Amino acid sequence: ELTNKDKEEKGGKKGCKRIKVKEIRLNAMELDDLESLVKYFFERMKNILHTEGVYVGINSEYQTLMSSLIGAVIDEKISNFILSRFSTNSDYRENLEKLNQLINRELKNIKIVIVVDDIERCDKAKIKDFLFFIKEIAMLSHCITIFVVDYNKLSKIHGISNDFMEKFFNERINL
Repeated sequence: ELTNKDKEEKGGKKGCKRIKVKEIRLNAMELDDLESLVKYFFERMKNILHTEGVYVGINSEYQTLMSSLIGAVIDEKISNFILSRFSTNSDYRENLEKLNQLINRELKNIKIVIVVDDIERCDKAKIKDFLFFIKEIAMLSHCITIFVVDYNKLSKIHGISNDFMEKFFNERINL
């Protein structure tokens, strides 16, 4: 839990704004394909909402949205999922926006840190699928994405250029 302390100018009183941090860890080597990534991510998101007192059961707003979003993955051939669903399907986009609104409304003082590990150890197709999906979920409010990756190894994979990777990695910290 992080605390951001703001001292009021008058009266010397201190006010605290508490921000909780929840983590979703995605190990690319443990997830077989895009479908398993999507299901795993949304199950973790469901757990976060549930622990914060949001109803996520039968006929809940969350369950309705997840049925649509996950159904889009299962109904579509995985290799074409990202290109076809993310760029053209308005129902998918509308449901993703509704999920974003739900997160905004229910998780006001919570940041969700998405940690992605071992993506450079996957094959090129899986890397691209995972990167496109993670970019989509990183656009959700309150989400911060951190990749733990050997950037040099990833950049040497045939067909993955530095220009391509710059679309996904805003800042790099070399250790």
